[in-house]
Amino acid sequence: MAIAQGDHVEMKPALSLYRRVLAPAQLRAARSLLDWTRHDLAQIAGLSPETIKNIEHGTFTPTEATVQKIFETFAKHGVDFISTNSTNAYGVILIAIPPQEAPVVEARSC
Repeated sequence: MAIAQGDHVEMKPALSLYRRVLAPAQLRAARSLLDWTRHDLAQIAGLSPETIKNIEHGTFTPTEATVQKIFETFAKHGVDFISTNSTNAYGVILIAIPPQEAPVVEARSC
């Protein structure tokens, strides 16, 4: 199928089974890319700050539903999680979002 100029194609993150792994360091790195606190992520994703802390400290393994919420939240803000099966390498990447599509995040005071 050919895509005509001007057609909009919505890109959604592909979540294969091996990508369902969420390494604690990935979560910390993803928050860092957006300069989010644990509370920021928890509020935006509909989770508790305690859950975010426990995942980042490796205290427990999150449920599939929790991982899905985290992946979807970051995807909406231009962050994608990457990993490989063969080398156990994990990372995050920030993808530019056009300004008209970028979600508005309320600024916090320091």
